[in-house]
Amino acid sequence: MDYETFTLEILREVKSRIGENAEIGIHQVVKNNGVILTGLTIRKQGGKTAPNIYLEDFYCRFQKGTSLMEIVSEILAIYQERKDTIVQNLDFFADFDRVQDRILFKLINRNMNREMLVNVPYLPFLDFAVTFYYFAEDLSYGKGSIQITNGHMGMWNTTKQQLYHLARRNTRKLRPAVILSMGELLADYGLEMEEDPRCSLYIITNEDKTFGASGILYDQELQRAGEILGADYYILPSSIHEVLLISDQVEMEKDELSAMVREINEKQVPREEVLSDHIYHYERMSHRFSAC
Repeated sequence: MDYETFTLEILREVKSRIGENAEIGIHQVVKNNGVILTGLTIRKQGGKTAPNIYLEDFYCRFQKGTSLMEIVSEILAIYQERKDTIVQNLDFFADFDRVQDRILFKLINRNMNREMLVNVPYLPFLDFAVTFYYFAEDLSYGKGSIQITNGHMGMWNTTKQQLYHLARRNTRKLRPAVILSMGELLADYGLEMEEDPRCSLYIITNEDKTFGASGILYDQELQRAGEILGADYYILPSSIHEVLLISDQVEMEKDELSAMVREINEKQVPREEVLSDHIYHYERMSHRFSAC
């Protein structure tokens, strides 16, 4: 069964199970870096919002032997779990006073998101774009985000500069940057690694490990990293969620580091999470951040 047929069969089965109690549909969702995913939405009667349940991973499992009925049952279980916990009414979002304290920023690749950035407020930084999102937290549903668009900016009668000012303050408060050694990061996942002090890798991210690459927008964090490394250093953008730091005193050429970043992006990082294929350099004395 090809993917299109699979999605139509899923849609038909979900509709037959739920009946007239909800509006059900399938649509394409453009994610970061131009990645397009297929989202199934189930909006209960009277609801104004619905989560996307993406079908790509389900199709991979179907190809490996999971039955269509098992997948439909799992999709319905996800819907039942989420339907009473998602925000059903986003009227509050029109009130800037109610959202401004939860506007944060993230870093994405500017060139790979040219089309999306036509509709999204952003500020350029090297070959990145600083974009903004609303950070939602719910005790039962967890954490999520809403991308801020030009439409939102117009509705709020605000500017990119004001969004940046708010996001800079709020990101530091709600998702502050952390600097970890590679060993500390792996320990968070119950793994161990013997570190070579002559070639130590450090990471800038945040506690959620989500959109943590934005930590490089704070010079205080870059200076703190320099103190830890005891040298000027290279910044390797491993994903939109974190960057790697390595002293420029190590015996590795810039070309080797660039090749390492490209290989990570090609083989280990999902396309929608790629930040850049380039490497960068930070000089502590001059506070200079530059592309290599």
